Amino acid sequence: MAFHVTHKHFTPCFCSLNDALYFTLEAKFMAESADTVGESTFVTVWEVGEKIRFIDEHDVDKIRNEWRRSGAPRQSKKVLTMLSRMLYDFRQE
Repeated sequence: MAFHVTHKHFTPCFCSLNDALYFTLEAKFMAESADTVGESTFVTVWEVGEKIRFIDEHDVDKIRNEWRRSGAPRQSKKVLTMLSRMLYDFRQE
């Protein structure tokens, strides 16, 4: 993430939700090359005044695979499009 912030690809406070999710997941996927970081990921989105949302773990795997295929090391437009369809609301009872 620091690379993208330094090179002006990513401004955390002023970016879209999809960009924030993309660069966060990308940092996670890159970190997975370390022996101590596994692939298991549970993504949640918490916004003031909004429902809590999440991305299913199977969708994270799809994003990872597409990122490896077409994204790394640049931002994949296909993954950005996928993210919008993969964000679900938690049921609030």
